[in-house]
Amino acid sequence: MKRCFFIFVVLSCLATSSFSKPIFSKSKYIISCLHDNGLGTVAPGNSAYQLAYYPEKDSESVTEEDYWIVKTVNGIDYSFQNAATGKYIRYNAEVAERSALVMSDSLWSDKSTLFTLEHKPSNNVSYYVIRPLVNNSKAWDRRTQIQGSIYPVGIYAASGAAIQCYVFHDTEGVTVTDDGKVPLVLPTTTLTLGAFANYMNSLTINGKTPAVDTKKKEFYVAVPEDYMNSLHNLRVTFNFKNSAYKLYINDYPVTNGGDSRCYVSTDNLSIVIKNGTTVVASGSIVFTCLPIVQLYTDTDISAVYSLGRVTVSDGNDQNPTEIMLSNLRVRGDYASRVEKKSYSLKLKDVDGETPAYRSFVGLRSDNNWILDAMFIDPARMRNRVSTDLWLDYSKPTYYAQDEPAMINGTHGRFVEVFLNDSYNGLYCLTEKIDRKQLKIYVVHTNNRSNNSDCSA
Repeated sequence: MKRCFFIFVVLSCLATSSFSKPIFSKSKYIISCLHDNGLGTVAPGNSAYQLAYYPEKDSESVTEEDYWIVKTVNGIDYSFQNAATGKYIRYNAEVAERSALVMSDSLWSDKSTLFTLEHKPSNNVSYYVIRPLVNNSKAWDRRTQIQGSIYPVGIYAASGAAIQCYVFHDTEGVTVTDDGKVPLVLPTTTLTLGAFANYMNSLTINGKTPAVDTKKKEFYVAVPEDYMNSLHNLRVTFNFKNSAYKLYINDYPVTNGGDSRCYVSTDNLSIVIKNGTTVVASGSIVFTCLPIVQLYTDTDISAVYSLGRVTVSDGNDQNPTEIMLSNLRVRGDYASRVEKKSYSLKLKDVDGETPAYRSFVGLRSDNNWILDAMFIDPARMRNRVSTDLWLDYSKPTYYAQDEPAMINGTHGRFVEVFLNDSYNGLYCLTEKIDRKQLKIYVVHTNNRSNNSDCSA
């Protein structure tokens, strides 16, 4: 008897462990599809197709009908209730597959309103295949053909394709994580030397590795503003893969670790690698007095956070540039649909999970940053100038005398951004308006908490 009980317990544990364990800690969620790279929402459709996909929607354009309350019955089976209508998603096996997901006023005793979740991680984001409990061989399927002005979400044979993988996230792009103990995969993409990568192990100018635009064979170097239009010694260090190679800047040979006398300006300098008299690689050095931000990802940056790498190089800072892990996502509905996108960054420690705090270009120390693309502003300055003017004339809030360090706005700095060794343009690196900036504290019982609770 004891042996049978032991076997039963073991089998129960194995059965339980085979199911995903998503952690639903928020009251409601947006549901998006891997096919759309995390953009769009699942929401009620029309009379013919009661559940639909709206690829044009984003976290900034959603309404209450785009939110779902996700509840578990026993830690394995889940129901989906619409936040606006209160109706539940139900699998109706008696109708065509494309219209088999319908809306019901209540939970059904036949369990047709319950679903299981199969974990399908992609780039460290927890996507799920959603299967009806009463027919686990089928799954939610985001149709890619418009039917009656909408894209239906139906039920088809489960394949695990991108149109059957869904992610749950909030308006900030923070996704549900899974407690299935899936190891975090660190991104492999990191900064390179572009056209020189086949010949050099390393290259620094004034202690900084240049930012590369691979297509144009340009090497960007951030320098202090007072360097511009004047002669300066630039300390150049490098390590060749072949001792026969030689480095030249503006046709002058460069000694490893030596100073090269250069005229720093907006005019580019030539930089070449020679093997004897033969040029094996060439490019140009571009000087900028703006800080340089480099982003690196293994996949396209989507509407939900995924792990990548980031560096911030400031010409006024003599320290080596730090390569950091960071969660990255596209910021804004309109920004997601234009060529030059805005981004949100959340810095992470070496484990890829713990928040990391850094101060960049004279701004506050934080882990949460905005890269504003300023795409719709031809002058690339409207947002920044408006916020700076606000900081100049806005009146202190009523509690400012108790919190003199509070800032009723944000600071920002113009930067040049590179994405996977390609120049992406002029951006504004900006602080976020949050509790930390406004010095608004979370109160526990009768005591004020410390600053660790001042994050938004």
